Amino acid sequence: MKTLSLIEYRHPRADFTLPLPAQWQLSEDIQPHVALVVVEPPKDGGFRANLVVTVEPLAANADLQVWQDATERHLPDNLSQFMLLDRELLTDGPYPIVRRLAHHEGDGQYAVTMEQWAMAEAGYGYVITFSAGTLEYDAYADLAAEAATKFVPGSPRLGEDS
Repeated sequence: MKTLSLIEYRHPRADFTLPLPAQWQLSEDIQPHVALVVVEPPKDGGFRANLVVTVEPLAANADLQVWQDATERHLPDNLSQFMLLDRELLTDGPYPIVRRLAHHEGDGQYAVTMEQWAMAEAGYGYVITFSAGTLEYDAYADLAAEAATKFVPGSPRLGEDS
């Protein structure tokens, strides 16, 4: 298990909060709906672990399961060698979460394990995706789970310039 110093992060426009590794490189709003990308520092070879948060407006009365079913249908088209390993609906928190564990090939050469947590809150869909090299994933699993379980949606101002 990796031991990292965590900081409490709040996104300036999407207004969500979650704990992040203080040493990791952070980029905000790099493309539509991609609110946050956090990447471990450069290392000698291998896939760099990362955490991505996407935020998108959802249709009125959007159903979490239906939204995630549609998302899942597109993952094999966007991730090489995609294989779903596990999917579950978590209902013990303040809002339902679809948790997904999957494997894919990253950058054409790395075995990557990704874990996603998706939730719908106040008209927005939030997805936290944590990815790491498959052989390193276990070392980061607790960090990923902590970021996801301590994630708090905000009051997005996504159409505004900050």
